[in-house]
Amino acid sequence: DIIGGPYLPLSAGSGYPLTNSLYLENTSGSAGASPSLYFKNGSGNFWRHLSESGGDFSIKEGSSTRLTFQAGGNVGIGTTSPARKLSVENSSSSIIADFKYSAAGYSSIDLSNSVSFARLSSVNSDLLLSPAGLEKMRITAAGNVGIGTTAPTSLLEISKQLSAASTIDYPYTISSR
Repeated sequence: DIIGGPYLPLSAGSGYPLTNSLYLENTSGSAGASPSLYFKNGSGNFWRHLSESGGDFSIKEGSSTRLTFQAGGNVGIGTTSPARKLSVENSSSSIIADFKYSAAGYSSIDLSNSVSFARLSSVNSDLLLSPAGLEKMRITAAGNVGIGTTAPTSLLEISKQLSAASTIDYPYTISSR
């Protein structure tokens, strides 16, 4: 027995409870009418809304679309028209995303292609650039930049032998001879 209520018993043609799929279908024949699933709070206000329209699926909060899955495979967070596989938009803050590994003092994002990848990492408060996963450059929390070193102690530290065809001039201009 179901305790509490209200409830709507669902069936798949053979009785309760529903053990297979749940379908929402526009059977009105009205053009533009989309199947929707609403979640209401105790005062009767709609606060979450799942709907399908033209092959796109969206999740709304009130009248604001929060997440869109387009029929072509693009996903939008904060946008109803994602132009890429993942489009994220936010008009309330310039910080759009936060990628956090909460088990330690580092996190990374890999930018991959069919040949290799490059990694952008945060280690404690340092920023690392690592083509093919090998650290090549570090910017420390103190503002020191290291190329070829993992612990730069000056504003710019290059720990690699330069070729004879290169020179470094103050203020750190690199040019070919």
